[in-house]
Amino acid sequence: LLNSASGKEVSSEKAKKAGLHFLYLRSHFAPGRIKIWQKAKLKEPTIYYDLPGNKTTYCFEVEKKEKSLGYIMVSSHKEASPIQEFSLLPPPHQRYLTDCKDDLQKYLLSHKIKGDLEEPTFLYICPGIYFFKFSLSDNSGRRVLFVEMRSNTVIPQLKIFSYPGSGREDQSWNILEKPIFFLKSDYSSLTNFRSLPFFISSHPTSAAMILNYWNLRRADEPEKAFIGEIANYIATCGCGKKEEVLELAKGIKSFSALRGYQLKIKEYCKESTFKRERITFAEFKEEIEKKRPLLLCLTAAGNSSRNLSSAKRAPFITCVPALGYLIDKTGRYLIVQEESFMPASPISFYNWNNIANNFILITLQKPERIK
Repeated sequence: LLNSASGKEVSSEKAKKAGLHFLYLRSHFAPGRIKIWQKAKLKEPTIYYDLPGNKTTYCFEVEKKEKSLGYIMVSSHKEASPIQEFSLLPPPHQRYLTDCKDDLQKYLLSHKIKGDLEEPTFLYICPGIYFFKFSLSDNSGRRVLFVEMRSNTVIPQLKIFSYPGSGREDQSWNILEKPIFFLKSDYSSLTNFRSLPFFISSHPTSAAMILNYWNLRRADEPEKAFIGEIANYIATCGCGKKEEVLELAKGIKSFSALRGYQLKIKEYCKESTFKRERITFAEFKEEIEKKRPLLLCLTAAGNSSRNLSSAKRAPFITCVPALGYLIDKTGRYLIVQEESFMPASPISFYNWNNIANNFILITLQKPERIK
């Protein structure tokens, strides 16, 4: 899924310095500045690792007057862009740990597995994808179990694939290591995009947010009823084969037709081996400028078989609405709406260069009434 830690390692002190510089730039210079980060500090980092146990990322919690204001993920090595992602939400390991522990205990009970569960280490795969790595000790020795943070999915075995860097990482590191005082940004985000309560799972909730944006929810229709009906149409489909297929686009189109709307919808895979399936950042930006939010779906597909078909058949991780972009000298970022059940402002910024090459991006044009 993501490159393991390699290349020139960055110390926690240098990473914090880069993070503080980014914090200052991101909080002071318009457009796209985060004003509440002004005069904030970074706490000591929580370290995320790769599968073999090497450092991949330093997670710095942003704090002001003892109040948490989000986090910044800084890479631990210079072969990756310095700023992996940043958010106004609590760090992933904080907001998911309790639920993941509960689901893991249920898994162990259902599989009649006994033993002493150790505190987890945190794995950073790429922007938006994180795992807990739990060790379990019993009479037969130690075993390792992985839990995907967002979905609480327990995975007995985990493979991590690698992909090369973009070649622009040194430039971004140089910017954050030098005392510059101006950051020019290209920024746009949909201001009238309304969040809905998280219900069932992330893909019907995210699809509902976009269809609600296009006014497909009836005025008197409860939000959860709307999400629930969409969920019936976009459930994964076995299609008579062994593997399940994530048929998000087909389900959304069928639901829209039921409501009397014709919807033009298309699926892309970021860097598919097939040219017709690829999407560029410029094309993503164009959709936002046309005031059209997109659906971003992250799956556990390996980059060795990078195409839309394999990504749709891979274990599903999460789906989020993408509603904006930010471009500056530190990177190109997707602005996404995170889980709306969180008390903090649910906005995150994912670095386009570092996100998995085979994520699915779905474009939706404004629905038209069927005549």
